[in-house]
Amino acid sequence: MISVYPSNEKLFADNGIKILKPLKALVRKEDNGDYYIDLKDTIENLEYYQAGMIIRVPTIWGKQCFRLTNPNIENKKVVARGNHVYFDTRNYIIKDSYVVEKNCNDALDHLKIACDKPLPFSTLSDVPTIASFRCVRKSYEEAVATIIERWRRASSKEQL
Repeated sequence: MISVYPSNEKLFADNGIKILKPLKALVRKEDNGDYYIDLKDTIENLEYYQAGMIIRVPTIWGKQCFRLTNPNIENKKVVARGNHVYFDTRNYIIKDSYVVEKNCNDALDHLKIACDKPLPFSTLSDVPTIASFRCVRKSYEEAVATIIERWRRASSKEQL
């Protein structure tokens, strides 16, 4: 069951504005990389496949939300792709912040608070490694990628 929500939705406890049963719904996930869904449906459901709308999809990792990016009409079918809502973190900028001697979870929280506007996501890490990171003019997505790399590197040095 795929639920569709308006682009500004923050709560996903209900079934949204419509339950969709597309002809095709294929989720693709790469470790620390792309995470998206490709959809194909009948033209009758075009109004529910507009850019920016959010769909909630059951996956092997539980229900996940994707933001639609590029709906098209091909052979009288609606074809769309949705990126995981995590990639919305590209829209949150950290001007200048310095994480000093924190574990991974505290570093994520520190940079979340340093964003230019309130970040509507929660973060959680069980990596106990302590490290530091100066973040200047980066999106939250870029900052998370750096934290993953830096804390992983620091963790491997601890194990030596």
